Amino acid sequence: MKTITWPSNINGKMACRSFVHIDLAPNKFPSRKELEEALFTIQAADKSHPPVQVKLDAIIPFRLAELSNIHSWPSHGVDAAELIENMHLRSPVSKDTPVAVYYYKKVNC
Repeated sequence: MKTITWPSNINGKMACRSFVHIDLAPNKFPSRKELEEALFTIQAADKSHPPVQVKLDAIIPFRLAELSNIHSWPSHGVDAAELIENMHLRSPVSKDTPVAVYYYKKVNC
């Protein structure tokens, strides 16, 4: 099982049964079968929420320039401009940087 570490329980979403997260797109997208079989643990580095086990329902890719508030508010609780600024602080991004919305669902809920 792969472990994903976020800096914090961003937007309180780890308490939800299903949630979305915007991040850089994967280099290689998994097949539908790989998605169905994969389990992940998401943990908060600052321990603001206990780790959760999730399945990944879907990954929807787009360019960073296509990011809008409709994506950024549920994911990070900020407008798109602030999310882009935060992403740029981690690593340089441009309007053509491939990003994705990751759709997670907790297991055993």
